[in-house]
Amino acid sequence: MRDFLGWSGPGDDLEPALSDRPSAGKVSLTSRLSSRAASTHDVDPHPLAAPMFVPAASGGHHEDPFAAHEIGIGQVAASARPRAHGADAGHGHGGDAGHAAPATATADQITVRTAAAAIGGGGRARTTVGVGEHVTFTAPGRASGAWTASGGLFVPTTGSTFAWIAPFTAQPVTITFSGTPAATLTMNVIAPDDVEFGMLYDNASRYPAGTAGAGMALQVQLKPYTVSFGGTFFRESGDGGAAAAQAVQGYYTRFSASQLRHAPTARWQDVTDSNFTNTQADQGDTAGTVPNTLPGPWAPGGSYHWDIPYMYRTQDESGDGRRFATVRQTFRIAADGTVTVTKGTESVTRAPGGAAAAPTPAVTPAATPAVTPTTP
Repeated sequence: MRDFLGWSGPGDDLEPALSDRPSAGKVSLTSRLSSRAASTHDVDPHPLAAPMFVPAASGGHHEDPFAAHEIGIGQVAASARPRAHGADAGHGHGGDAGHAAPATATADQITVRTAAAAIGGGGRARTTVGVGEHVTFTAPGRASGAWTASGGLFVPTTGSTFAWIAPFTAQPVTITFSGTPAATLTMNVIAPDDVEFGMLYDNASRYPAGTAGAGMALQVQLKPYTVSFGGTFFRESGDGGAAAAQAVQGYYTRFSASQLRHAPTARWQDVTDSNFTNTQADQGDTAGTVPNTLPGPWAPGGSYHWDIPYMYRTQDESGDGRRFATVRQTFRIAADGTVTVTKGTESVTRAPGGAAAAPTPAVTPAATPAVTPTTP
């Protein structure tokens, strides 16, 4: 982005095509439907549902693994590198880490088998699914017949099973089997309604002693956890007034509006079947100030914040997506140069001497209180 007080980052103009380009490894609808229909294996819980961070061999933290940065004044933007679904050791789409038996078809009911379990419970026989979620249906008694659906993506099929991808938006969908015996089933499709953060580590080592600044590396998770959003992407929006700094006070009034403006990475981030950003593919979030951009004197202190729109879209659509939540990110500086950066429910504080004034321990997103969503 722009140069600011000695900070120099990538160019302002990201490739326009990046924001509309699906992640590597996303295959065609027909291929996915065929693959999902043929698979009867469970998908192991994503390892990020367990402890999220493994310390470096030296005992310290790895340097920030994320390629998608969002940091305060003098923003840096870079393209996140997505994982390839089905090629990452059995987690994410297409993973065959488990080997559970196929779902048993009853004599008079359609059987449901989602491609992944929901980390909040509900297993794989759920009739409530996330937008873009992949499901295979089995006919009563495994009879053969014609299938159709009132919504979503599917290839017209005659047989005992039916592969289906949930639609882009929340809605009820009727699945109809026209064999003998005939049967119908209503699927309840829901969209993400919230975003939650977990701090992976404090980025204090980036800031020279005696200077003001603070930052943290975050993992992001979409909610609710009762479904899988592995068929979606998300990103932050910095369009129009949404990018402007709000309630600028004290110390920060010395900077221009363009210097305080939020410039999020344009690239859509992939979501794992466990609803996390995939840190193993260098995706996630950093929230903080750019080193060496907050010169003293710092009195009388000050603050400002961004209200950041969060957007989602599914693997099978393009465009700007749909707003599902708003997250506040706040920057505060005290008269002594102590900086606090807060994003959602996570916060990091650092004094100019280099020590964290109020360290925040790393937590898993599932243990973090929810960020209040806003109505799109």
